[in-house]
Amino acid sequence: MKFLEIDHKLNTSFWDEYAVLWQNSRDKSPFQAPEILKYFSGKLTDKVVAIRLIDDQKLIAAVLLKKERDIFTFLSDLKTDSNFFVFHNECSADDFQLFFSELMKIIRSHGWAVDFNKVPAWTDYFYIFEQCAVKGNLFYQAMNYSVCPVLRCDTPEEIRNIITRSRTLRNNANNLRGRFNAEFEVLTGDEDLESWVQEFCNSHILRWEKTSTPSVYRNSERQFFLLKCLCAWSADKVLVRFAVKVKQQRIGFHICLIEGNSLIGHSMIYHPDYYKFSPAKVLLVTIAEWMIEKRLNIFNFGNGNETYKYNYSNEEFFLKRVFLSKRTNFSFVTKVKLIKLIKGHSIVYHFYKENIKEYLNQDRDAKIKTGNT
Repeated sequence: MKFLEIDHKLNTSFWDEYAVLWQNSRDKSPFQAPEILKYFSGKLTDKVVAIRLIDDQKLIAAVLLKKERDIFTFLSDLKTDSNFFVFHNECSADDFQLFFSELMKIIRSHGWAVDFNKVPAWTDYFYIFEQCAVKGNLFYQAMNYSVCPVLRCDTPEEIRNIITRSRTLRNNANNLRGRFNAEFEVLTGDEDLESWVQEFCNSHILRWEKTSTPSVYRNSERQFFLLKCLCAWSADKVLVRFAVKVKQQRIGFHICLIEGNSLIGHSMIYHPDYYKFSPAKVLLVTIAEWMIEKRLNIFNFGNGNETYKYNYSNEEFFLKRVFLSKRTNFSFVTKVKLIKLIKGHSIVYHFYKENIKEYLNQDRDAKIKTGNT
């Protein structure tokens, strides 16, 4: 018999079962990996719940949520490019249907307000999720959130050929080698991790210090948070760090994450003293060579539509934002309609991003520091 339940006690037994589920999941997203979610849940303790689908005492699907200002969001939202529901690779469309239809009943019966952010619209379960949301006798609003440009090829050799056809990229790589005797570093474990993170953060601070959006890593707690996230991803063996080194100093960085047969470019930065040589972009060549070694044929440039990504990508993965609540939750419904209105007006939305959103991000950073969300 299959049934859905809410679990408030994320004990050792839960994490053992969840680790087995994730290892055998359809997407095996690093953002839903067990160690990173365990770290997040430890910061938030009683504000985290797991929704679990059980089949004869076996965990076959799950999603972990956190409660923030009386609204439930993905626990992985603390640091993510996309938020997946975790299904065992043997789950069928009927299992998707059961999970999401029962989830809608939980939301309705408990009076939850839900903000599902960065939901990947390319998954094989998203259409069923939408159907269940529409039929769930709830207030339901979905809107486009962002995109993940992707370079998908039949072979990793094709990925390298597409990336290296850029003359500018090749020239910058040659200049870094010839003028500065640059070295290119690939790290797949936790070796030298603290120094690596410190250099990453220092470059990030310098890169953004004279702009309207100074680096979040001016805050030492954010630096520590990044370090702990990388430690967790390393423990789950999904982390790959790429860097360019000049005179033993790292000047270009890529934090990448393995997801099945793809690699996600989660975060990149460069030291501004070397901006003319685009050291972070030059690392794409090293990344492509490493992907050949590991036989990965998809490079996901991560959340965001930065122009450089479209110089190499050949597809777009779309992310959605989905709101759910009881129809009588008028304050939540009004808030969602206001968000939709802001998103629909470019001038207003630009003001929101440059002012209000920046303030909210600072508030979130403070709560990460204290563990209160």
